[in-house]
Amino acid sequence: MLAVWVEHGHDEQRIRALVKGKLCIGPDEVTALEHLPSAKPRSRGVK
Repeated sequence: MLAVWVEHGHDEQRIRALVKGKLCIGPDEVTALEHLPSAKPRSRGVK
């Protein structure tokens, strides 16, 4: 995929920086997220 973007004129170093930026998560973080309970939809009823 990187080669395709570079072929289209994008800077390889900038793409690599974007991929490894703040929003990038590694395998350890994905595993940790899998153990979190899923979000439950909020009830719209009267309490």
